[in-house]
Amino acid sequence: GAMEPLDPATKVLEFESLGVRVRNTKRFMVLNPTGLGYEFEWVPNGAASASGSSPFRCATRKGTIGPGRQFEMVFEYTPSADEKAEAFWTFRIPEQSITVPFLLVGHVSEPRVFFDRPAVSFGQCLLGGARGYGTVALVNGEDIPFSFTLDKASYEASEQQVASTGLRPAVEFEPSSGVVPARSSITLQATFTPREEKGYNYNVVCRVAKKPTRLSVNVKGEGYAIHESLQLEGADGSALPLAPRAPNPVDFGQVIVNERAVKTLSLVNTGSLAYDFVWDCGTNPRITVKPETGTVAKGERAQVELAYHPHGPDKLRDYKVVCQIVNGPRYVLMLHGAGHKPRLDLSFISHDFGCCALWQPGMTASKKVLRLTNNDSQPVAVDPQWAGGMGAGSAEGTDVWGLDLPACVLQPGEAREGAVLFRPAAAQPYAIRVPLEINGLYTVHVDVKGEGAPLRIEPVNPAQRTVNFGAVPKGQSVTRVVSIVNRGRVPATLSLGPAGAMLSKLGVEVLPATDVVIRPRETLDYTFFYRPAQRTRAWREELVVDADGLQLPLLTLAGACAGTEVRLASDSMPFGPA
Repeated sequence: GAMEPLDPATKVLEFESLGVRVRNTKRFMVLNPTGLGYEFEWVPNGAASASGSSPFRCATRKGTIGPGRQFEMVFEYTPSADEKAEAFWTFRIPEQSITVPFLLVGHVSEPRVFFDRPAVSFGQCLLGGARGYGTVALVNGEDIPFSFTLDKASYEASEQQVASTGLRPAVEFEPSSGVVPARSSITLQATFTPREEKGYNYNVVCRVAKKPTRLSVNVKGEGYAIHESLQLEGADGSALPLAPRAPNPVDFGQVIVNERAVKTLSLVNTGSLAYDFVWDCGTNPRITVKPETGTVAKGERAQVELAYHPHGPDKLRDYKVVCQIVNGPRYVLMLHGAGHKPRLDLSFISHDFGCCALWQPGMTASKKVLRLTNNDSQPVAVDPQWAGGMGAGSAEGTDVWGLDLPACVLQPGEAREGAVLFRPAAAQPYAIRVPLEINGLYTVHVDVKGEGAPLRIEPVNPAQRTVNFGAVPKGQSVTRVVSIVNRGRVPATLSLGPAGAMLSKLGVEVLPATDVVIRPRETLDYTFFYRPAQRTRAWREELVVDADGLQLPLLTLAGACAGTEVRLASDSMPFGPA
């Protein structure tokens, strides 16, 4: 209805409350200027003013004011809602029939308590222990403290919600309740621990005591997981997934020494974010990983080479190699393998030819047979890294050493023979190392040496370099003996060869007629029998013997056959016609 005009005699008491549920008091004095005391009372007007729901209350409803004295009147205003309130009260002195109307007016003002920012963003946080942190300050701009409490139900952190899920809440505040001092602030530490791979968005409600409106701050973040897998790739193109946080055996088997066995691993990323990885190979220098660190982009895969490179007989047994996904799981690989040296047996790995005669074209080279036997269970490739040619100290342009052994592959149990040849060109020591590359991975060396020495076979008596039988009559025999000495350092095998046939035609017989070996500083007697069968003019022939393939002029033989020769002048006598 229409508002009635206010009685001009009405006194107005105005209250201003800083927040709700705050008791605000107004006090004023009433003076009794008379000489008599009188009683007073305060009477609320209207049902609203008299009801218990009214925010106004008179603390001095009745009393007596003595003569010439003052009495303090007290009214209280306790608002429960942020709205304007009015009430009419009447001050009465019944004895004097005095009434004074009062209008009580109440206003609520909002306390200046607020958050310093509207939102806290945690961004993306990894599931499984990673946490995001943020802060928000609750500021009090008033001269009195205010208590506060965060509504845990607004961010799914109430006791009932925690009990129903059995998990800690994704967002936690510390402190979640307390008092903000006057003209000060308090910092709330927010922690984000996502439990699921999803986005989180909360409007966190803060209830400030006596503040009619609630505060709120927006809190959001995203939980994500690394979707990785580590796979061991097979030679046939298959991929074996490896288990995180559990040992995964990887067997290299038997690896030939100096061979590099490689296992290919693939890191696969099926998630929406890239991830980093770091490998730890331990302290074994024979185990390498390339690359040791890197990043796998979303939807991509990265290949990693895990290599075992033994330099000698070696064993791997449960050797641990770790792949750590940064902020993710850990893959443990237990490596097994053995560095295996092929069982290739050589008949010798060093040989001394000793003193050998200086080689000349036509001579037989000194030879040593090298036998190779594969006693392994796998084929073995042998490749002599032999350039041929000169050895140490050889004469320029002369092939001192030779190797008769082509590259070959020996099957298990197979044997192959080759030969090392020595042809010294000068009187000096020689040595060489023959490299045999095994399976293209490591090298076995065969050391050989020898010494060149000149061949010095000659008559003991230099005067016997020429043996003259003289003129020997037909049918008679003359004998000559020549002593031959070996003044060199190498033995030699002497053979008459074609010289024997030549002497036989001349009627000369030589003993010994077979091959004979003459050792250093040893002498040998050659006996020559000259028995001419017919008259022969004087002849002179050089005796050349074969000394290990070398045509060696040994001495000169000379002789003749003397005798009477009667011959008819003509073999026929013609008489003519008769």
